[in-house]
Amino acid sequence: MAREGDKPGEGLRRTWLASERTYLAWLRTGFAAFAVSLGVGKVVPALTGGAQWPYAVLAVAFALLGVGLVGYGALHLA
Repeated sequence: MAREGDKPGEGLRRTWLASERTYLAWLRTGFAAFAVSLGVGKVVPALTGGAQWPYAVLAVAFALLGVGLVGYGALHLA
């Protein structure tokens, strides 16, 4: 539905911008997963002093999640 005063093609531009914001959100979420992987892999084991291997496994899982999310967002932005 066109808004009053819209130029021709304005709806298409808004749709394209909304799509771009969505894929940028995928990138942001991927970078946040990277930050969580660093926190889980380095900071939490230093604070707890317990076994480190469970945190390393969880950190790798978050890093892989981040790679997947960034890859998905970058693939659709291009």
